Amino acid sequence: MKKLIAVIILMAVLSAAFVSCGWNIEIREPEETPEKEPSLSEEEENTEEEKTEPALLGDYIPLGTMDETSFDFLEFEDRIIAYTVGGDINAFDIGTGEMIYSFYLGDVNENKAFEFIKTDEKKGFDYRVIWDDRIIYLSSKDPGAKEEILLPEQIAGTKMGYASYSERGEKIIWQCEEGVRMMDMKTGEESLILDNAIIDEKVRPIAEAAMEGMWVSDTGEKCAFENPRFICGGRKIAVTAVTWDAVYWMLALYDIESGEFEWVYSFNEMVLAEYPISDKYVSIGKKWINAETGNYKNFEMEDYSLRSFDGIEFIKIVWEDFEGTGMQVFTGDFETIEEGGRKIAGISRESAKGHVDSVTENYIVIRVFEEESEGGFSRSHYIIKYR
Repeated sequence: MKKLIAVIILMAVLSAAFVSCGWNIEIREPEETPEKEPSLSEEEENTEEEKTEPALLGDYIPLGTMDETSFDFLEFEDRIIAYTVGGDINAFDIGTGEMIYSFYLGDVNENKAFEFIKTDEKKGFDYRVIWDDRIIYLSSKDPGAKEEILLPEQIAGTKMGYASYSERGEKIIWQCEEGVRMMDMKTGEESLILDNAIIDEKVRPIAEAAMEGMWVSDTGEKCAFENPRFICGGRKIAVTAVTWDAVYWMLALYDIESGEFEWVYSFNEMVLAEYPISDKYVSIGKKWINAETGNYKNFEMEDYSLRSFDGIEFIKIVWEDFEGTGMQVFTGDFETIEEGGRKIAGISRESAKGHVDSVTENYIVIRVFEEESEGGFSRSHYIIKYR
């Protein structure tokens, strides 16, 4: 009771003190702080921030400082390896896009590179680069690992064009004036296995039968074998036979052991056959042929579409125009892509242009160009997981 009386007396004393000192306590509602108008410098900073926003929509990962023109990309367990046209090999973390290492290998155009592919042929190496005069084996894990195989002088620096030879194990085939030769690189023994002279006898008749007599063989036009490539584990050779004026094309599959042509496919359209894809497919436009079985399928897709490995997944690219603006990327299997597919990426700004640089087993590599205020273009690469 005494404590309660003491508290009451203390409160009374304090109240009297506040009044005597003129301290009138007034409770007011908090006023809203007026918005501060941004200064010119702040507006410039905001504009710069807007410029740094990505020009690509989707669940993407930017590839470090990759702003060079690329030749191709390879996917490994934890990294993406890029070979640039200027000659750099760049490795990026597949989860973050950060660069792991970079080293100079050699300019693509100067060395006439035409293949950048994964391989398990040599222990300690998991990919290789093919130039016009050598084969270079490299390791995605160890940037210091490198082994070069110089080609014999009759193949090195050939003037027959890109992709004029193919190597598998100890065997190498190459295009020459007479046809296609093959060499055992261990013994140095070589022979002419495909003579251009046999095209009239063994290749044209099959082609004409397929064309139902639309092409007559007595026109005097001569054909030559071009772009021979090992396929199906090195057991077979895919090769194109082209008339000298390059107006008629035939694609043939040759079995090395039997010495016979398994099939010949004729196409009189100005498209180049692509092979080997996944070591067993040949693509001519929308037709995909399985070189192991001979079966083929026509993919009636709209333009700017790509197929991924083994034809399991489709990537469809739609542009508003041929300049690459308004690009949208869709993915799906054969049935769902025909119905539109699932959109996974798109260009977000009118000033940007997009292109698909590469398709690996699980990722699409997209290159984005964007006009800069001071002129010129900025270039960025992104990876998007599509399956």
